[in-house]
Amino acid sequence: MAGVDDIEAANRWLREVYIGEHNARFAVTSGEDGSAFIAFVGHLDNVLEVKAERVVSNDNAVRL
Repeated sequence: MAGVDDIEAANRWLREVYIGEHNARFAVTSGEDGSAFIAFVGHLDNVLEVKAERVVSNDNAVRL
């Protein structure tokens, strides 16, 4: 529909047309000024780690 027929044209269309239209349609302003990021104080020792034994079948299906 947009005359896109290769990767370069697709990337150009995304940059020049789609991203702007998408942001105009879906972007909302923040309810508060400033940043929502705060410094983390504490330890991450093993908090984000999950170790589990997995089995891979002959058909490459992975099971826990």
